Amino acid sequence: MGIIDILNYLGRSLEFALTGQTNYKITTSEFEKASIIDNEVQAALALKEVRQYLKEKFSIVLRQPVVVHLGQPKTWLWKWRLTSGFNHVGNYYSQPMGKTYSHIITIIPKLERTKFKAVLCHELVHAFQIEHNMLRHLKGYREGMSRWVEYHFLIDHKKSGEAKKLRKIGLAILGNMLNKILAYEEKHGRAATCRWLGNLEDSE
Repeated sequence: MGIIDILNYLGRSLEFALTGQTNYKITTSEFEKASIIDNEVQAALALKEVRQYLKEKFSIVLRQPVVVHLGQPKTWLWKWRLTSGFNHVGNYYSQPMGKTYSHIITIIPKLERTKFKAVLCHELVHAFQIEHNMLRHLKGYREGMSRWVEYHFLIDHKKSGEAKKLRKIGLAILGNMLNKILAYEEKHGRAATCRWLGNLEDSE
């Protein structure tokens, strides 16, 4: 029995005790329609939507558990703060969990829904890189790949203005790997680009 089912059961029991009626019902529709993400229930719904998008569009599937927190992300290095334009809205790290580990993602609350999901896409790609030991020593490409997926999510959800901003960030430090990846994709297609990124470090 899920949380919503439990709450419905308790609500109906209380309503019946007080009024003799049992019409009480909670749904998640109000969360699905919310324009901003400002609580954990909305974040969980967004996670489900984004995981489906990543699977369908990029064949990205995560094996380990994912936990999404709302809060102020930590900035581990000043360089990464600089490459994000001092607009650090999300971060990722892995956390031991018994004999395995879980993916922990923190994103600032009250982001517009599509923006929140785009940032979540970005951080989940970092989680995928960790699971597959990808681009460990190629930080520019590692960040570029995450921005590449975020870019496509924004384009697919009619946020071309936000997508274009990603192409202008981090020119000096990261070498603007997003544009290099997009150029490769234009010539070879998305599936080939995913394979190229997966094998890139081995060829260096």
